[in-house]
Amino acid sequence: MNPVIFLHIFYITAVFCLNCDTKIDTDIIYENKISIVNVSTTIEEVYLIDTLNMDVEVTLLLHQRWLDSSLGNNAKTQEKAVGGQIWRPKITTVKGCLKACSNGDDTQYWRGFEGNILLSEKMIVKTRCTKNFQKYPFDIQVCELKFGTYLFPVEEIKLEWENQSVDIQASINLNGFQLINVTTFIEKDLRLSGNFDVLVLHFVVKRQFCNNIILIISVWILLILFSYGSFWIDHTRITFRLSICLLSALFLMYFYVIFSILNVSVLTLTVLDWFFILHLIFIVFAFIENILISRILSYGYDMVIDKDKLIHYNKVVMYIEYSNRLFYLIVYLLCLLLFTFKLLY
Repeated sequence: MNPVIFLHIFYITAVFCLNCDTKIDTDIIYENKISIVNVSTTIEEVYLIDTLNMDVEVTLLLHQRWLDSSLGNNAKTQEKAVGGQIWRPKITTVKGCLKACSNGDDTQYWRGFEGNILLSEKMIVKTRCTKNFQKYPFDIQVCELKFGTYLFPVEEIKLEWENQSVDIQASINLNGFQLINVTTFIEKDLRLSGNFDVLVLHFVVKRQFCNNIILIISVWILLILFSYGSFWIDHTRITFRLSICLLSALFLMYFYVIFSILNVSVLTLTVLDWFFILHLIFIVFAFIENILISRILSYGYDMVIDKDKLIHYNKVVMYIEYSNRLFYLIVYLLCLLLFTFKLLY
């Protein structure tokens, strides 16, 4: 045989062998069709780390199902499965800090003759929820996790949530909050390198305000009743009446400061702040009303000499006090109803 022809045949054979050795036939994206990956999740634990910064840590299993037609019931596929060489979509967190964890719970199964693949990956993700404290302590916050893969654009990999996309095994009672809803949807992330599917997982948490409401309403309304009760004390004991109003205002501010320090601190006025301002206004009003009654009485005693005129003057004062009692109670109840209506609607 001609040596030149032999060398050409040798080189061509070597090139074909190299191509055969380096070909990754398990990579299903080379089949010129979109691969659909169906995703669901099992939420094992939700832990609220910091209630002020609203940092939350979620432990979950991310289940991924897809079809790899290059796999079959043969020794080559079994060898790849044992060696961990079956293709994966490489889904990771897009929003949220992925923490290192033991991957002992990770599992990948190849099923049947059609290349059905199930991959379950354990993840511990830390994220930060919204901090909309304007309605505190009735606030509802949203925590968001996002998953995706930036290795394959939508022309190659399509991510979809399954119909039963979320299985909650964690406790719904968090650190001062309650998990009330979990929703899923898909976003498109448009980048210069291409368009990518992003899976979004929404957690809605609501503050458990029952204890707070009992404490705030019972204590602050009790203080309002104390200040209102000063109107029913004999107007000649003005010092005692003023002392009740002053003590009510001091206790109101004390409980407000203590409760604010132990809970959230924001720059804007919250529902708790407006509730405090409402009660402070009514206590201050009672304090001012008692001062005015005192001034009117002292002025009457100084100016009125005739006994009949003095009796008439006292009747006028009593009429003013009765009017204040009724006006104070009605206005307070109306403000409380309007405040509740505004809060609910």
